[in-house]
Amino acid sequence: MLTSADGFTPLNTLSNPFPNGTTPPQGNSLGLLTGAGGDIDFVSQDSKPGYVQQYSFDFARELPGNMAVTIGYQGSRSEHLSMGGTSDATVNINQLDPQYFALGTALQQTVTNPFFGIAEFGNLSKTATITRGQLLRPYPQFGNILMHRVNEAKARYNAMTTRWQKRLSHGYALDVNYTFSRLEDNQWGESNSFSNRQGSAMDNYNIDEYGVSLLDVAHRLNFSATVQLPFGDGRKWVNGGGVGTALLGGWSVTTTGRYQTGFPVNISQSANNSGLLGSNQRPNLVDGVDVMTTGSQVDRAINGWINPAAFTAAPAFTFGNVPRTNPDWRGPGQRETSLAIQKQQRFSGSKTLSFRVDILNVFNDPLFNGPVSTFGTSTFGTITSVGGFARSMQFQIRLGF
Repeated sequence: MLTSADGFTPLNTLSNPFPNGTTPPQGNSLGLLTGAGGDIDFVSQDSKPGYVQQYSFDFARELPGNMAVTIGYQGSRSEHLSMGGTSDATVNINQLDPQYFALGTALQQTVTNPFFGIAEFGNLSKTATITRGQLLRPYPQFGNILMHRVNEAKARYNAMTTRWQKRLSHGYALDVNYTFSRLEDNQWGESNSFSNRQGSAMDNYNIDEYGVSLLDVAHRLNFSATVQLPFGDGRKWVNGGGVGTALLGGWSVTTTGRYQTGFPVNISQSANNSGLLGSNQRPNLVDGVDVMTTGSQVDRAINGWINPAAFTAAPAFTFGNVPRTNPDWRGPGQRETSLAIQKQQRFSGSKTLSFRVDILNVFNDPLFNGPVSTFGTSTFGTITSVGGFARSMQFQIRLGF
């Protein structure tokens, strides 16, 4: 049984799997008219596999006191990446050439439809008139012609890395690393999960808008520190505290932290009146007005992260002059600090009892998502959601034997 309506009675069998017959695929039987009147999707015949070249060097120096410092450089060159990054963004090869901006409203005027009444042209054959813009498309007998797997993107990453390590000795250990980096690409379809982004090119005739990447993190600091209280077996003060050292001994405190600057934002325009049948549009910048607001991160998250007064809607039949990204236009930074407190007690020879408390996000720092970056919406410039997690605690007791 292949299919059944009630789970018991077969609708068809292996001996006759298609009782109602089959409809053969159209294929290219219509030649150049195949798919006329509608949208077309195809895979680029020039698609190539991407590749990444990575290189790095570092200089390390051991210091007294079980310490070491490292400074280094990391870089990479990526070629033939997808324009959409991890998304399947497309290039519309049937967009009007920007030279037709000069026609203005004439692009939207209706003229006699040469496809009218010819069934092979599908939806384009149903009306006696058609817009002038449609007839000026490179392939006027089609709607959008979307090319997939366009591997023309590139990326460049350069970073300076530093690290300071101290192995556990004299009751404490420390590991601090800092990265100053820059990532640039021309992937207009990529996303950093904290910011909205356009999933297609602003101008399909100019897909190489190279600049700072939406995935760029300029500064990142991580640290981990452990401190042992100087009481108990093997510690500095074994008996100096009298009977109390048994209770004071075996305690250690560990803290970790992660801090980084925010991701760039990609500003677009909600109403697209470019008139090019397939392009996108961004607003225009207002001279002399700061794009990003000022104040604490919490205040900006509540009152507005991006200043709407810094933009005006792009007029019809233009692209707008806002760049794809700007290294100074970034969403909220991220910070998270955690703390672990542990007590280990020996008894009855080799048996141990340990107690541990973990406090995650000890300062209860919110992980703000990126601001709404679509100009023309009621929430433009504001942060409407928070990710991450609130402060939480977890307890653990372990018996070792």
